[in-house]
Amino acid sequence: MALMQWDTRLETGRAEIDAQHIALVAALNRLHDAMLEGQGSAEVGRTLQFLVDYTAAHFHLEEALMDQCGYAGAGSHKRIHAGLGQQMQSLVERYQQNPATLTIAVMIFLEEWLTDHFLGEDRRLVECLGRS
Repeated sequence: MALMQWDTRLETGRAEIDAQHIALVAALNRLHDAMLEGQGSAEVGRTLQFLVDYTAAHFHLEEALMDQCGYAGAGSHKRIHAGLGQQMQSLVERYQQNPATLTIAVMIFLEEWLTDHFLGEDRRLVECLGRS
């Protein structure tokens, strides 16, 4: 059973951003399903590797779009990206030290990222892109 369903409230209207966001929702749901099956510890490593790859590609895309449209909030948004990257790196380091204890922390990180960042910061960026 999916923890989060992709729906129109999560859409930004930019296909390339939405496709990446859909992949993040899918990763959250895979981890959630694995937890329900008692396999969360096994899935968390795959989820973290996905996040390492995802953040590099997703942040690069968004930051290029910010520059393209002259986004006034670019500095703040890029700092948020840096903070998310640091949080993710901390999770990776914690996983390397003790993988069994990290599943809930990764779930919380993903849920907060999905709800706070998608619905706030990314929406403002897309509004700027619509004006450019």
